[in-house]
Amino acid sequence: MLEIERKFLVVSTDWGTARTVRPIEQGYLFISKERNMRIRRSADSYSLTLKVAATELARHEVERDRPVKPLWRIVWVVSYAALAA
Repeated sequence: MLEIERKFLVVSTDWGTARTVRPIEQGYLFISKERNMRIRRSADSYSLTLKVAATELARHEVERDRPVKPLWRIVWVVSYAALAA
């Protein structure tokens, strides 16, 4: 999939309150200008995402669901250690 980066200026937050809340935890295995790899957990859902630059404003994105909890724990420790270094 090709992701196009878009940014918007939010003028007001008067759109109301959230109806549902879904906490998300995420960490990065590596980050560079051209690419990054993210691991994300939401409830019992786990995903691994690779993003690679295509143009200045667009990136190729590949996301795979990973339901394996032990894998999540190992990769989470590695990503957290990388951010703390």
